[in-house]
Amino acid sequence: MIVDLDETLIHFAVNNKVNEEGVLKLRPGVFTFFEKVGEFYEIILFTEASEAYTKLMMEAFSNNRNNKKYLAYILYRQHCVIVDKDFVKDISRVGRPLDRTIIIDNMAQNFKMQKKNAILIKPFLGEDQNDQALIDLIPILVNIARDEIDVKNGLTKYRDEIQS
Repeated sequence: MIVDLDETLIHFAVNNKVNEEGVLKLRPGVFTFFEKVGEFYEIILFTEASEAYTKLMMEAFSNNRNNKKYLAYILYRQHCVIVDKDFVKDISRVGRPLDRTIIIDNMAQNFKMQKKNAILIKPFLGEDQNDQALIDLIPILVNIARDEIDVKNGLTKYRDEIQS
């Protein structure tokens, strides 16, 4: 399972252009999502952001809650490929079987190389504290994992239940 950072798991709004201080908001349900989905998937964060920015944002997660490590790996902008002037997350570069790999991102251009492996999630802009997008994905992702089918077939099967 590959997940995006900005507007998928978090929203960071800069308040002060001089020193770039801002407010970080976690998408509601992010830790529940990690705990439930993490029972069935290895979770890899793949962001278009720089490594320095990502490390600052990840301090909010503290990667270790109740002695559970949520993220197996983190990939940054330098791991993306450039296609038609877009940074694209080529998930084949993660080194996992594509028939068992799903990417969740709020921007379709980020996964245009493996569209059938993708879930387009609505952007989280920090305002909707009743957002249920991650929570709503849990039963679908668990069913796909339990069915042990090619994730592309699983995503096709559940496409109508996935809201973007």
